[in-house]
Amino acid sequence: MHDVAALLPHQPPMRLLDELLAVEPDDLLALADPRHIDGLGLPRSAQRVFALELLAQTAAAYAALAARATAEAGRAPPTTPGMLLGSRSFELMRAIPDACAWLTVHIRRKTPLLGAGLAKFSGTVWALESEAIVELRDALGARKPGAASVATLLATQYDGSLVGRGDLSVYLPNPNANASANANRGASS
Repeated sequence: MHDVAALLPHQPPMRLLDELLAVEPDDLLALADPRHIDGLGLPRSAQRVFALELLAQTAAAYAALAARATAEAGRAPPTTPGMLLGSRSFELMRAIPDACAWLTVHIRRKTPLLGAGLAKFSGTVWALESEAIVELRDALGARKPGAASVATLLATQYDGSLVGRGDLSVYLPNPNANASANANRGASS
């Protein structure tokens, strides 16, 4: 599987994602321990910010995987880490339950990733118990090509566990910008 630490520039305690469960062309499904909110020293009232950061980190992991795949295919250099520009909408549907074992974070790409510029994602955060994660892993492992999407699987099996949903805009800088700027500085010296 993929090493989350290699995909995100964040370091603990700010790296909130623990594992990637499913990577698909337009979707990424990740796991996060809800106790990370306590490790950040945030009050439980900051759950909206915490859930939005989970979506942002999942979008960043998706962009990093896409950049890696593009670079490995020889089509472009890998992009540098992006930054969250904002969220046009985010709704915390309910509080993250204290007894929740895992938060499952799903992100879906809404616009093509072209190496640089603005990328848009939609995402959801789900509160699941350990047994539900085992079931989800089994369901993901048993899926056949052309089966229902990750989003459909979550919505049909775990609808009552939805914690939050929203849209994100992420800026992906041009990976060649720094090299061009440095080359121009060297030429003018």
